[in-house]
Amino acid sequence: MASDGERENFEVLLAAAIAARQSGDSALALVLFERALRLRPRDVPCLCDYALALCEAGQGERAAHMLNAALRDDPANLNLMVALGHVLRATNRFQLAVNLGLLCAQTAPDSPRVHYELGQALLGLADPARAAAAFAQAAKLATGAGRDGALKAQLLAMAYDDGSDPDAILAVNRQRAAALAPAGSPPPHENSREPERRLRVGYVSSDFRYHSVARPLEALFAYRDRSRFEVFAYSETRADDAITKRFRALADGWVSTRGMSDAEAAQRMRADRIDILVLSAAHFDENRLGIALHRPAPVQLSIYDSSTTGTDAFDGIVLDPAMAGGGGDRLTERALRTRAMFVHPHLAVAPELLPPPCIANGFVTFGSANHPSKFSKRTFALWAAALRAVPDSQLRLKSAQRYDDPETVANFRARFEALGIAPARIVFERGSLGLVEHLRFYQRIDLALDTTPFNGATTSFESLWMGVPIAALRGQTIMARWTSALLARIGAANWAADDEAGFAALAARLAAAAPHQDRPALRARVAASALCNLQRHARDYERLYRALWRRWCATQHI
Repeated sequence: MASDGERENFEVLLAAAIAARQSGDSALALVLFERALRLRPRDVPCLCDYALALCEAGQGERAAHMLNAALRDDPANLNLMVALGHVLRATNRFQLAVNLGLLCAQTAPDSPRVHYELGQALLGLADPARAAAAFAQAAKLATGAGRDGALKAQLLAMAYDDGSDPDAILAVNRQRAAALAPAGSPPPHENSREPERRLRVGYVSSDFRYHSVARPLEALFAYRDRSRFEVFAYSETRADDAITKRFRALADGWVSTRGMSDAEAAQRMRADRIDILVLSAAHFDENRLGIALHRPAPVQLSIYDSSTTGTDAFDGIVLDPAMAGGGGDRLTERALRTRAMFVHPHLAVAPELLPPPCIANGFVTFGSANHPSKFSKRTFALWAAALRAVPDSQLRLKSAQRYDDPETVANFRARFEALGIAPARIVFERGSLGLVEHLRFYQRIDLALDTTPFNGATTSFESLWMGVPIAALRGQTIMARWTSALLARIGAANWAADDEAGFAALAARLAAAAPHQDRPALRARVAASALCNLQRHARDYERLYRALWRRWCATQHI
């Protein structure tokens, strides 16, 4: 039996390990967990947290081995099973994670964590409808931060699901916003009401790091008019990297909001006299919608997001004109249109542009490097239609490590086979984490096929930069029109179809033209377009900020 001193030391070590993990210091967290387990090697909560920390440090196989050993001694322990399900997901064994998750859901139907983990496993296996149902059950059972995490995950699954009802998406957004909203009305703002003065813009994000959202966001920092705007970063970033350091150097003020409550973060922004609060990608990662619901700034905007915030706390959501008006969005904010919502710097490290591979192969190769969670039922149907429309063509799919799992590959092959496509026509590639090697994928395909209803964004830009045309479907929601917006900016709006028949005909037309592609010319079009005009992007947003600020000043009674 442990002495009081050992118990106290264990609890101190465990608390310190959890704090180190939450702060992103995985090396320290692992050391502290190991020291704690030497005192109490069979402590299940500590074992589970240690396994998750191992996963985050890239040691998923070690974590799985440890949990399996613990389960042999205690086979009915739900906490160990749930942790193992998480580890299976982290090591890309999604079918096994789904099987274990279903077993856990039968064993503990009232556990929100069980349903949440099952939803994540289903999403990884490209089954967003069932994932959304699992997340909805988790949200029904959970409270506090757990409930918000489940609702956010449910909204992401619904965005991936081509069968989602727009009114249902709005209802979940409203539910999430209502759960996060503070009681009572916010106090009036004391900001100086001068329409033309220098403004303080506060950007709230967890993506001040190596992330697709960081690329357009950095342009708003680097190319701002410093005489007219100060920028403050309110960062939820877990661990700094080289991109984080660039943002810190560009910002006039930097505040880490990790560990702050929504109310505390909002109060800090009021103390900093933020005039314009800009929340980036509220539905993704660890971004904090709840902060904005405290109304810390007179003007508040949503940018780079997939749907409405479900609240009246925002003065607008910024959209590309080609994204708006699809009929599938139910916005609670005003849609504010700018010439290009998405921008991307030149990919200076990109490899050379090679001739289309069909010239040497004698057949057309379609491809997608999109995340497999985006592969909805309609996406499979569209791709199968393209393959049928172009005899002898093949489809290459690339994802970092996801296709290492033979059961995932077998699942996807079976879906294509059910649509009449021979399994041999589908080629799976393990992705490289290095950008240059990743971009070489586009040298091996003739034509990119987009996903729906959740389009590619960075992947679509990368394809175009590598001189590879994209066949897209123009959908009804913001995310279902993202690639269409990119194509419109380079004068290629006719590369987006409106239905399955049109998509198949488009794929056939672009495939027939593949041997004659001028890849350097397409890269040049992209480089000269609004997609790469970072300075104009910053000016467009600043014009929006100024117009909204003037409107707020005009409505105040001085």
